[in-house]
Amino acid sequence: MIECRLINNRIRPVVVCDECRQIITDIRMGMVIYDKEKVYIYHKRSCDPATKTGSFPDIQLGWSELSHFLERLWHNTQIDIPEEERVTHEAAKKAIDFLQEV
Repeated sequence: MIECRLINNRIRPVVVCDECRQIITDIRMGMVIYDKEKVYIYHKRSCDPATKTGSFPDIQLGWSELSHFLERLWHNTQIDIPEEERVTHEAAKKAIDFLQEV
C-alpha cells in the first residue's frame, strides 16, 4: 500500500508491504498482486503468498513487478515527462539511499 510516514521530521510517501508492514526500499524486491477491486503489495520471496502457500490467492487476477505496475499507473494517469527528465532505477535507488541517511 502507499502511505505517508513521518521520516526524519518530514512526511514522505512510501510503498509498504501489506504482509510485514515494512517500507519497500528496493523496487526490485517489490511485487503487486491484484484483483478487480484491490491491489496488494508485497516484498518478493519473503512476504508474497506464493512463497508461503505455494500458490497465489484465488482472488488474484494477475501479478506484476512493482516497478512495472508503477510505470503503468504513471502511464494511465497520463503524466507526461520528457525522456531526459525520467528517473532511472539506479537514480531512484540512490535517492532512496540518500533519504534514509538524512
